[in-house]
Amino acid sequence: MTANDPRLAERIAESGIPLTADLAPSRARRRINVHHVFVADSCRANPGVWLRVGEYNSSQSAEGIAESIRKAKTKSPAQQSPYGPAGSFEARRALTEYGARVEARYVGVSDDMAWTDALAGLTPEQAS
Repeated sequence: MTANDPRLAERIAESGIPLTADLAPSRARRRINVHHVFVADSCRANPGVWLRVGEYNSSQSAEGIAESIRKAKTKSPAQQSPYGPAGSFEARRALTEYGARVEARYVGVSDDMAWTDALAGLTPEQAS
């Protein structure tokens, strides 16, 4: 039985349990797709300002996206990341009621590409 199943509503009504916002299933949310080109452009237009990327169902998913932003990685080598070059964006995640939110900010590109690549390879704990 799912949250949208009419049989569930019938069972709740028959049980006499009041259906309130607190009892309504809220975790069954559909994740909204993120337009990463728009997010990256918005970050570049507002350097140093943390902007929301999206909310993900698990902290592991959120950390994977944050790492992809920091390292400018894509799923396919043929694609170009909107967050490139590596190290020009910072990303962080914060736990929320429904999973984890990812935020990013544009920090610019270093003239020293070796330094930029080294920074992109660090974990957030190492970078601090």
